[in-house]
This record gives sequence, C-alpha cells and structure tokens, in this order.
Amino acid sequence: MDLIETDFEINRQRISEANLATGELVELAPSKDEAYKEKIRGYRNMLKTVLLDERQMIICTSDGICPYDLRSRETSDVYGWSNHGIIPQSIDQIVMTNEGNLAILYKEVNSDGPLFLLLKPTDKKEELKSITLAVASYNKEKYKKVVALFQKEYPSYVINVRDDYEEANLLTQLGAGDGPVLIDTAITGFEDLEKLWQPLDEFFAQTHLADEMVPNVLEFGKLGT
Repeated sequence: MDLIETDFEINRQRISEANLATGELVELAPSKDEAYKEKIRGYRNMLKTVLLDERQMIICTSDGICPYDLRSRETSDVYGWSNHGIIPQSIDQIVMTNEGNLAILYKEVNSDGPLFLLLKPTDKKEELKSITLAVASYNKEKYKKVVALFQKEYPSYVINVRDDYEEANLLTQLGAGDGPVLIDTAITGFEDLEKLWQPLDEFFAQTHLADEMVPNVLEFGKLGT
C-alpha cells in the first residue's frame, strides 16, 4: 500500500491510500476531518500535501514547506523557498527518510529538469537580517522572483514580501517613521509623498550599486531634481 495525494474536486484535496496491485483507493481519515479541509482551503498557492504518518503531514506551497500536526492542528514554517533562492514550479515527490530527513523532488521555474533537496533536522540557529517589503498584490509574483535571486546571493538576509497592507494604515506608519523597509509605490503613489522617501545617494555611493543599475531606471526614480 502506498500513500498518494489526489485532487478530486476544485478547492478540495483528498489524501487516499492506494493499492497499486488492485487500483483501489480508500480515503484516509485526516482528509475527512473538517479542520484539515479548512486548513487546505486556506492555501491559495498550494503545490502539494503529503501524509507522513497518522499524526503529521507536510504542506508545500509556493512560499515554503510547513509540517502540519493533525492532532494539535498546529503548523510550523521550516523552509522558505525564496530564503534559499528557489522559485518552485511544482513538487513531484516528498519522502521522509529513516533518518528523519525530508527528501524533496521538485521542479524550479526556468529549470530543465527535476531537482533534489534534502532537509535535515537541526537545532542550529543563525541570526538573519530581516527586511519587510510592501508590494501591491498584482506585483507580488514579480517581486518574489527578484527576492529569491537576491537571497541566493545574500543568504544571511530574509525578505518578507507582504501584500496585505491597507494604504491608509501604511501611510500612517510611514508618517510615524515606522513600517516596512521597502515599499512598492504602486500602493501609495510616488511624487506626492516625497517627504516620506529616504534618499539613496549615500547608499549607492558606498555600495557602488549605481554602476550596475540601468540609468533610465535611476532617473525614473528621482524626485525634486
């Protein structure tokens, strides 16, 4: 008997046990549980769900990998794709090894074939610098690709891309000197909020990034000149 994940209906996923010899499918108890079904429906960017045992399942979304405890109904984030420069397209297979490692076969955007990832449990903690980026919802996927490339180059940073900011509250936070570090001005407007934006001339001078930027883009982002 093998455990497989099947999708029979829109907005509903079932986990079934399949007998490969007879082709018989039997839906397992976890996927009949209302709490489970509600949990699954809450993910709009689902890639795959896999039942590991009677207590634990793995939920994979385009954001990351989350173990889900079927008894306590708690979820924990263990692996964010973009933190490691990965932009997943699909998850082909997930297996828990005898050593407790999570083996994942996946396809990445723009990759030629399947890739293999092995996640090992660890208590090691690393200090990460966090940057929050507020974006318009219709731009989120574009930003996520850029963020993944950035974090591949700078693994000590984690960038949180959020599209749940309400404009009035966001402007209030910015006026108080609080809020996200970077903001997509598609949310707030640009020229009429000049007093809120931080000059980047000194930053560009220190990092020499201006030499790597497209001149027309830099000109487009200038104010008061």
